[in-house]
Amino acid sequence: MIELASESIDVLCGKCGLRHNILRKDYVKPTLEYFLRSMGDEIEYIWHFRLDCPSCKNLNTFDIFAYEYPPGYMNWKDHTNYTGSIRMSKIKFSGDIDLGDDNNEGNEDE
Repeated sequence: MIELASESIDVLCGKCGLRHNILRKDYVKPTLEYFLRSMGDEIEYIWHFRLDCPSCKNLNTFDIFAYEYPPGYMNWKDHTNYTGSIRMSKIKFSGDIDLGDDNNEGNEDE
């Protein structure tokens, strides 16, 4: 089971630029999807976040993804910013490994 291990997630409002902090206690539970593959199930974890900016009332939404395959091994992590932005390099997971530059780390939002 992969979990978000960061104490908080910094979110930059996509409209006014105000920085927000989502604390670990406020994290949502992930949605899980299972895909049968040759070495067992691949598990996709998706955390959906929504944050209303108190300054400009903009709804900031983003998803964080992690993939476990083979079971017990996190082989990919990524994110999608719909409105607002996060820095993926600041996000830590339980059982996190260094996936190097092949995992979009150079393409993240500031």
